[in-house]
Amino acid sequence: MQCQMEDLEGECQKLRKRLLTVEDQLQTKVEEVSALESKMKKKRSNSMSDEPDVATTSQNLAIAMLAAGSHDSIERSPNVKNKRRRASSISNIQQNLLELRREYDNLQSVSQELRTEIAILNDSMQNKERDICDKEQRISDLEERNRRLAEDMEANIRLNSDLRVNLLNR
Repeated sequence: MQCQMEDLEGECQKLRKRLLTVEDQLQTKVEEVSALESKMKKKRSNSMSDEPDVATTSQNLAIAMLAAGSHDSIERSPNVKNKRRRASSISNIQQNLLELRREYDNLQSVSQELRTEIAILNDSMQNKERDICDKEQRISDLEERNRRLAEDMEANIRLNSDLRVNLLNR
């Protein structure tokens, strides 16, 4: 019984450590997402201040796709190259953000599962502790009963020997 309690406590400690690790990873990912979002906002604000006619991301992607399909003279144009590079980097950042958000959601899910598992293990430990207390109480009651029975047996042995002596003396 004690071994099971120690196993449960060890398992709980492992799960708590894993939960802390997952939460640290989650916090790191949140910080990365925030940094990427900040960079993306800065790039957008810088590009908008440099060129007042900067297109939206979907427009940039369309421009990049058109530029990729057009002939060499348009591709050599620095304006198109800049727009293509900008669209590509924004697309990459958005893809990274999407992946980070998926990972964040996954880590949140794992974190919740670990919390649930820890709660279940804590309940199990409390049930085991109650069982142990009940069994210890029963052991104590049985020991008391055995002590009384031993006293009664000694008293019976004395009575029996007194009766034998009385019978032999008659």
